Amino acid sequence: MTSVFEEKNIYKAILRVGLPAMLGQLTTLIYNIADTFFVSLTKEPAAIAAVTLCAPVLLIIMSAACVFGMGGSSVIARLLGEGKKEESGTTMNFCVYGMAATGLITLVLGLALLQPLAVISGADADNIAHTCAYLKWIFIGAPFIMLANGFVHLFRAAGLIRESTIGLVLGNVVNMVLDYVFIAILEWGTAGAALATSLGFLCASVYYLACMIREGHRGSQLMPLNPKHFSPNPVMIRSVISIGIPGVVILNNFWKLDGVIAAQPVVETILTVICIIMYVKDAKPFHSHHPADKQTLPRSAS
Repeated sequence: MTSVFEEKNIYKAILRVGLPAMLGQLTTLIYNIADTFFVSLTKEPAAIAAVTLCAPVLLIIMSAACVFGMGGSSVIARLLGEGKKEESGTTMNFCVYGMAATGLITLVLGLALLQPLAVISGADADNIAHTCAYLKWIFIGAPFIMLANGFVHLFRAAGLIRESTIGLVLGNVVNMVLDYVFIAILEWGTAGAALATSLGFLCASVYYLACMIREGHRGSQLMPLNPKHFSPNPVMIRSVISIGIPGVVILNNFWKLDGVIAAQPVVETILTVICIIMYVKDAKPFHSHHPADKQTLPRSAS
């Protein structure tokens, strides 16, 4: 099959990238609805409030992953357009280890500062126990949350569109199944919801890492997991961070308005629907790849 970046029909090319991305976003939307539904089965307002209060913390962890995922994907696509596969692999390697290291730091600091962070999140005497129980498992799963969210972007930049979507769908499906088991059957409440979330991201991360190992065995220079390939340089780091941070800042600015905590689940669902419709955003790798290889974007077939 022709590489998605070499597709001559721009409409077909964007469909090959956009449709799988839409499927992944759709499963995320279903997961968000299911997660809220299962937590509501506890019939404890404090538990529901705790999950809502913890949502910004989860968003921050995901945003940190996007620094490496969004920034790295743009740099990787540009380098691939220039024919620099080895440098693309080095950038991929840096992003993977960067996400893992940041996730581990988040885990340690999060558990050490669990109670203060719960208070900062807005927890009070009524829901602080539920909030701490939720945050505990979110911080334990932080490395996998970061890896899974970053890999989605990195795999798309490398042209592994199908694998990117499968990992996203896998994580969401596992999450929903475990939500039912942990909350509806075992009655673990908010702790069960957070554990299900972390295990879902764990499964997605394992799948993505398995794909990287497979590609490495096939001789791909894009997927080097060996620490020997970890050789970042100031230019690479600056390129990844300078592209990734603006995207994160824009993302977080959505949640700066007063009263956002209560409205966030509703707004997030609406934004997800909009993203499903406007899947053109997933043409980003083309924007980096084609100017880099001195070509214009592919034209529609005449």
